[in-house]
Amino acid sequence: MAISFAFDCEDVVWTQRFVSPKVYLDTFAIREISDSDELSVRFAEAVQSRNGTWLLAAVSMGGVCPFR
Repeated sequence: MAISFAFDCEDVVWTQRFVSPKVYLDTFAIREISDSDELSVRFAEAVQSRNGTWLLAAVSMGGVCPFR
């Protein structure tokens, strides 16, 4: 998996391995896709079928989860 999450006490540590093609989505697009089961499945299948990576920026993660 290109993105992995690990729990370190109260923190979540995410690690990303970059594989082409890379797809970057802004926070609005992430929220739109995550609100729809159909879009979530379609997006995941499209990226996986091309062995690609969903490129996550720290600023995007900050829009959906808190940073300390």
